[in-house]
Amino acid sequence: ITGKSITIIDNGGSGNSLRLGTNPTGSGGFQLSETELNNLGAVDVILDAGTGTGQTRQDVAIGGLNLTNSAVRNFSIYALQRIDLTGNLTSASTLQSLQLGGTATAAALLQKDSTATATAADMATVLRIAATTDGKGGAIKIGTARLDLLAASIGVGQDGGFLDALGVAPGSTVTQQAALQQAALMISNPNSSLYNAAKNGGAPYATTSGGQQLIGAGSMRVRYSNFALFQNTGQQNTGPTNTNTGVTLDNTNATTTPTLSLFGAFPPIVGPFGIFGKLNGIMDTQAALLGPSVIVVTAIDRASARINGCLVGSGAGCLSSSSLPTSLINILPARTTIIFANSDFRVPFNPLVATNNDTLFGDVGTFGLGDINDAPIECPADDRTGCAAQNKGAPK
Repeated sequence: ITGKSITIIDNGGSGNSLRLGTNPTGSGGFQLSETELNNLGAVDVILDAGTGTGQTRQDVAIGGLNLTNSAVRNFSIYALQRIDLTGNLTSASTLQSLQLGGTATAAALLQKDSTATATAADMATVLRIAATTDGKGGAIKIGTARLDLLAASIGVGQDGGFLDALGVAPGSTVTQQAALQQAALMISNPNSSLYNAAKNGGAPYATTSGGQQLIGAGSMRVRYSNFALFQNTGQQNTGPTNTNTGVTLDNTNATTTPTLSLFGAFPPIVGPFGIFGKLNGIMDTQAALLGPSVIVVTAIDRASARINGCLVGSGAGCLSSSSLPTSLINILPARTTIIFANSDFRVPFNPLVATNNDTLFGDVGTFGLGDINDAPIECPADDRTGCAAQNKGAPK
């Protein structure tokens, strides 16, 4: 089929999910294979999961999908229920935009100067991009095209330890309130599975050159009402290389078009948001400092919006995974009492200070050392001086 615009509507009854590509999850429903989708040759191709008036809202399941029809410029999947992407979604270099979730009306709200009201009726309920450690699971790689994501709750990463905890995995019994609390804890805790995939029962991503990529696009526009979290795929404890990876946005038109645009629902302002990776080739703390021509934030709680662990727009309060190198946690058993308290605390210096101040800290070197419950240290036979000092209770 060829034309200027092609729209296919899933107008079935309840449970007639829209299933796209190779090996999408579930069974039945209205399924279009990768080959069938690539037989749609139009500038605008729209797949509508029953978002129109009087139509039944349908879930969307997407498996592996490589869009190769060079005629397609804009590919959109309209949906107001959940969307599950479990395979790589890739495209030819001719694609200009990809939209997941929402409707045509909602897409029009994704503008730099938009102040229009967006509600749950404008977005999918859940967008789950279920990644795997080998990079063969859920991922979007569309070159320089723009990516638009519209869903109340957006989770990109592994199910185990991450999406399960956020309540976006299929069949989850996590309540919305619990999911919001979990998302807030993840974004503020560098020891969470958001920062380090190996935490909370997850697994580290396989090492690849440049880091494992879950999202690759020219620019990205995100509208959500609960949270939008993209898991860090970087390797921990391997030095500064590839510690923050997962999202790569490289916008050649950054001077006129924002590279990353975030929009909350009106009202209220929403959060949290978190991604790890590169914006226009900029990594780590510097990526969070890119100006409003690159990063647009509208109705988002900036206190819970982070890029590479740093607050968007300020670069302050940067967090990084707290997995420590082994050399930093080796403490001798005899030296484990580092901080202690005393009920009869005394001022550790002489309050009567002479003109030369020589008594101000006269005894600070030995004050309190006798209160430490330190294990005895065996002294070699030829170190009589040190042993004698130790036996008297004096520090060696």
